[in-house]
Amino acid sequence: MTNPIQQNSRALGIDSAVDNRLKRAEEARASERAASARTAESAPAPRETDEVVLSGLSEAAERAPEIDSAKVEAIKTAIREGRYPVDAKAIAQHFMEFETAISRVA
Repeated sequence: MTNPIQQNSRALGIDSAVDNRLKRAEEARASERAASARTAESAPAPRETDEVVLSGLSEAAERAPEIDSAKVEAIKTAIREGRYPVDAKAIAQHFMEFETAISRVA
């Protein structure tokens, strides 16, 4: 199968210039691959260890303060008994802001 672009290029006498550019580009890519291979060979081999690396999120969770179970239970009891102030309007506003933020991401 023949390539019509190459046929037209040959007819116009510009094929050799294109071929030269393609050859130079391929040589540059080959040179980059060789340099990359040399860099990879000279890099120190990874050490085999039994080390566990935690993600930033898990490290932040470890630094977070402990949950005070007694305080959580006291708040739950106060809500159940109607002694904890709940601002339904503020909660609804926060839900709307949250929904808006999610819809921007999706």
